[in-house]
Amino acid sequence: MGSTLAKQVHGRCTICTAFYNGRFGEIPTTTVANLYKRKIWLRQYPAGVPAEPVVPESTVLTLLEEAGKRHAHRPAVHFYGTALTYRRLRWEVERFASGLVALGVHKGDRVGLCLANTPQFVIAYLGALRAGAVAVALNPFQPRAQLAFQLEQSGAGCVVCQDLFYPALERSGANPGEVVWAPVREYLPLWRRWPVQRQPTPRRPAITTFGSLCRARTLGNLPEPGPQDPAVLAYTQGLDGPPQPVLLTHEHLMAAVARWRSFWPGLEEGREVIAALLPLYRVPVQSSTLLLSLSLKATLVLFTSPDLNDILPAARYQQVTVFPGEPATFIALGNHPRTRWVPWRRMKLILAEGEPLPEEVARRWEEHTGTLIHEAYGATEAAGLTHCTPLHRLRPGSFGVPLPGIEAQVVHPRTPHPLPPGQIGELWIGGQSLPTGNWGGNRSAAFVEREGRTWFRTGDLVRMDDAGYFYYYDRLGGLVLHGDEDIYLREIEEALGEHPGVKAAAVVPTLGDEGTLALQAFVVPRSGGTSLPSEEALRAYLRDKLPPSKVPHRLEFRTELPLSPAGRVLRSLVSKEGM
Repeated sequence: MGSTLAKQVHGRCTICTAFYNGRFGEIPTTTVANLYKRKIWLRQYPAGVPAEPVVPESTVLTLLEEAGKRHAHRPAVHFYGTALTYRRLRWEVERFASGLVALGVHKGDRVGLCLANTPQFVIAYLGALRAGAVAVALNPFQPRAQLAFQLEQSGAGCVVCQDLFYPALERSGANPGEVVWAPVREYLPLWRRWPVQRQPTPRRPAITTFGSLCRARTLGNLPEPGPQDPAVLAYTQGLDGPPQPVLLTHEHLMAAVARWRSFWPGLEEGREVIAALLPLYRVPVQSSTLLLSLSLKATLVLFTSPDLNDILPAARYQQVTVFPGEPATFIALGNHPRTRWVPWRRMKLILAEGEPLPEEVARRWEEHTGTLIHEAYGATEAAGLTHCTPLHRLRPGSFGVPLPGIEAQVVHPRTPHPLPPGQIGELWIGGQSLPTGNWGGNRSAAFVEREGRTWFRTGDLVRMDDAGYFYYYDRLGGLVLHGDEDIYLREIEEALGEHPGVKAAAVVPTLGDEGTLALQAFVVPRSGGTSLPSEEALRAYLRDKLPPSKVPHRLEFRTELPLSPAGRVLRSLVSKEGM
């Protein structure tokens, strides 16, 4: 077994290490299952964090209504110098909803949102819900065919589209009945408008401007959705297959907000300022920023791009207290000369989500700013975040413990049996107020029934230590089941990466000459070395570290490999490109 994997499996729990080595035999499945039922991670909760959140029997619209009444003059949204108070936001949401109804949108209809992090997203999102419709938040940067498929399958007869994204919508071939044209300049202050080019309004039969809807006459008989009514239809990759639609009700979203708020009791109503750097079309971001902001009656500072020259001054002058970002955000901030200009120590929560946070990035950030980055994990199928590192109780490499009300298990990839701490398996998530399947009556393999309960299979390989902290290892596609042997591709990649002449490596499964399993490695040599490693030298190196079945059959040298913004090799792209 590769050195890093061996450390991860054997490094924390003596009993589990003995179990893994076979000295104690097999631990009964019931014993392991009880370990998860007891929720051993509750010991890590700070004082004041409950085991179960209190989920109000209300809707997302209740959050806006309460904020509009109690904090009418507080800024709800800040956008590059423009501020919308809660009174104005509520006013525009009501009129936008009335405008949608006038366009023929009925309760239960789907309204597509092809928008950036602008006030139009907030208004259209809440306006669609106020009209009794279902918001379909779309990724405007996805392939055109995928965008057209999602619009067609969801049945979105109306699409609210940012002017900058309309060419992509048009090229996709999708033909929604109504398009609401939303110029990004509309909510910018005058002094910020001049660099933004005005886009001409498209000439198509059914097109309405966003501003005209917000000036629509308020209707007195708008639908009143309930907690069980659908609110958001989102598409998610699931178990590495085609995107699957997941329908989330108001109850699902309110539960996600309740879990997040209960885990951070130090966040105060009417006093917080939340930065919205991450794209709001992602469901976990919606619940942890937009809906959290409404729940806290906070100010949401919107950014349409990751330009640090805009983010850093806004974070300072708007006195941001909650700063979520991706690992790439913190890498860029660590290299920016004006990062120290921001009073990071005054913030209550600095959060990394979206992909695993490299330990080196977290260490350098602490040295640079004197603050800690908390890490969170979430999924669309769970309506939001499900794990987070507790306050002042971080563990290097861990994305934390399950949030209140969340149940989690590490399950054997071959069988539905839970695994003891220290072993790597697939993360399953369960709990009350979670979605139980995909939209349209079709349940994908991501949702399974066990012991009369629904569990969501995340498709992520993780491990849990003996204190209840979870650690990301790889996607399920990184595990090759070959006969009775489990082959972890990351284990081979890490073994290659330990060679002094190797900068990066990716291993993918392929078919051999006789149709049997073959492993192929793509290697980027380290520049500046005394000599480049040969294929045979690397094979000999791996034979000393790995069993014969894990030594790649073919090795190919490359000048580069596809990387994520955080610098992680994207094995899925390597496999798709057939490099």
